[in-house]
Amino acid sequence: MKKKMYKKSRSDMQHVRIVRILIGTVAAIFVISFLLFYFQSNGIKKTSITTFDQCVEKTGIVMESYPRQCSVDGKTYVESIESPQG
Repeated sequence: MKKKMYKKSRSDMQHVRIVRILIGTVAAIFVISFLLFYFQSNGIKKTSITTFDQCVEKTGIVMESYPRQCSVDGKTYVESIESPQG
């Protein structure tokens, strides 16, 4: 009794190649997503900014408003202005 040998055709080999590429792409996307999530939550620690002056010192960016404002890490700090005596 002889077994029939199945010979892979070109189209079969192309399908296998496409599947391998897709698996590799999905794996790469998973690894990149995991690393981005890890560094955003744990790896990079945010500095503790509590005042307008510290914000300006870190970013160097001041919004043109009155009173002036500075924004960093999703928080906005407002410059404290003393009212004129009169």
